[in-house]
Amino acid sequence: MEENAAIMEAVAETILALAKHSADSLLKELAVESETSNVIRATITLMEKFYPTYMRFRAHMNKITGPEVVYWACHDMLNLDREVIKVVSVGPKLNIVGIDMITMGILDCSICHPREVYRAAITRSAAGIVLVHNHPSGDCEPSEADRQMTAKIREAGEIIGIKMIDHIILSKGSLFSFKEDSVIDMVEMPAENE
Repeated sequence: MEENAAIMEAVAETILALAKHSADSLLKELAVESETSNVIRATITLMEKFYPTYMRFRAHMNKITGPEVVYWACHDMLNLDREVIKVVSVGPKLNIVGIDMITMGILDCSICHPREVYRAAITRSAAGIVLVHNHPSGDCEPSEADRQMTAKIREAGEIIGIKMIDHIILSKGSLFSFKEDSVIDMVEMPAENE
């Protein structure tokens, strides 16, 4: 038991030390075979394995402070080979009250009707929703169909009194937020203390 505690303490210290370096310098270090690059690879493996599960476990305690929270809460969508649409239902203070899959499509499209989107939100007594879908192609730029769907679902929400807070498109390493109207690179996220 003491040995595990010592290992966890060493891992925590290493991760804290790595967090003080810029992403660019860490990525450059990966290109070289060294003890530091091995530590970075091990840390990345740990994050890939445990962080998405941790974020899903904490989903009901998470408050949506930005699209990055949704990225991690719906991280499991990134490995799918077809488009999936989910709705993240939130309370009045933007705390996540549930995440529901609405539809599963094909490689490059998924059909979604406001009826299905808001059914999940109404069931959860949500004050608002974030619509989320993935782009298996890796390009998170919205298509014209994505923009039309967003407008249609936002309009339906206004009618029934559930606000559509955002529509987020996920791809590995990046996301597109309709609210921000831009692509956010998840690999280059700035550290909180910067």
